[in-house]
Parts: sequence; C-alpha cells; structure tokens
Amino acid sequence: LTFPEIRRGVQALSLRYVERREPGDALGSPAKRAAFASFFAALHLATAYGAVRALPPAALANVLRIVDLGAGTGAVGAGVALALAPATPALLALDRSGFALSEARRTYRAFGLRGETRRVQLPTGVPKLGRGDLAVAGWFLNECDEAPRERLLSALERGFDAGARALVLEPLSGRVVPWWDAFAARLATHGVATGSVRWVMRRPSWIADMDKAAHLDHRELGARIAFGPASF
Repeated sequence: LTFPEIRRGVQALSLRYVERREPGDALGSPAKRAAFASFFAALHLATAYGAVRALPPAALANVLRIVDLGAGTGAVGAGVALALAPATPALLALDRSGFALSEARRTYRAFGLRGETRRVQLPTGVPKLGRGDLAVAGWFLNECDEAPRERLLSALERGFDAGARALVLEPLSGRVVPWWDAFAARLATHGVATGSVRWVMRRPSWIADMDKAAHLDHRELGARIAFGPASF
C-alpha cells in the first residue's frame, strides 16, 4: 500500500480506539490491517518493552511462558519477552483473528522468539494458568464488553491462586477505560499493583512521518499498568 493509504488506516483506527468512533471491523480493510500490523504494532511493542523494563528485575524472575491474551500481531508479548532477555520465555498467542495470528508468527520469527499461536474466542479459550506463567493483556480488555471482561478477570484470579502472574497494559486516557479503578481495586486483593508508566521516545523517522501525516504525536509513550502478584 502507499503511504497515504496506510495513513488513512492509521487515522481510522485512531478514531476507533482513541475517540471511540469509526464503527465496524477494526481489520476490515487492507489499509486498517496495514496500519495495525506496522504503525500500531511497533508502538505497542515499544511500550510493552519499556513498561517491563520499568519493573524491578526480580518481579519478573522465573517466567517460563507468556500467554498473550488478545495477542493481535504478537507485538505486546514480543515486547515483554525481549525485555526479559536473556531469559526469554516461550510465547503463546491467543486471538480470534487468523490474520492477526499470521502477523504474530511473523513477529516471533523476526525477533527470533519461540512461540506458538492458537485461534480461540476469548475468554472461553484461556488455558489453565499456573506457576511460571505470565498472562499478558495489552490494550485488549478495553475492547471487551463488561461480561467477557469479567470472565477474563475471573480466569486471571484462578491463575493467581495457582501461582501465575499477570501484566495488563491499557491506555492512559480514563475515558477509554472507565472501569479501571474498580478493576484495580479488585486486583489489589490479590497483591496486584497498578500505576502508570511514561517516557520520551526518539521515534524512528517513519513513525515520526506517519505521526505528522495523521496528526498524531507519539514522542511520549505510556500506559496504565497492572502487574502482579508482586509490588513495583
């Protein structure tokens, strides 16, 4: 696709996810798929990497498997795995989209990561979580309706009881995640800490060019974060 075509996809997805406009299938056009798999995937990978690097190293010791819920292109799980190097764990990407999972496999190959993909409908497809597992949900729970989000939270709670940990990343905007405070309060009962991370990034030129063309600004990256059971 041409740069203007991808720019239109970037703007459409921004309207959908940030401003809660642009209804319809998020991956329903070549331009949206290209924007999702290039521009937004790169930003999500960088943000996930930075968020994990901001945690105390001991907090993420002994992670054997990353279970990426609503994995999309695999960018979030890959960012987490790369931040854990040299002890990079195996990855399991779960998503309902065959296109997204094909991109996840490409992502894993590109970074030399060990991973497999599984096409499932969440939350029913969440595997049993236990010790050594890190369940990751990056910018996924805000896409869920209340009932599926509640079932996903219950699956995480069962995982906590079995020794698993979780890392949740969501947008900083409270308008996008009005449920966050109640979610954080419930997680706190399991020893899961919540907060936020942000930092200034030197953007690659193509990210900066797309930002300018799409009237966006990603000079600063950040996210709401929930991690545990452990403390920051």
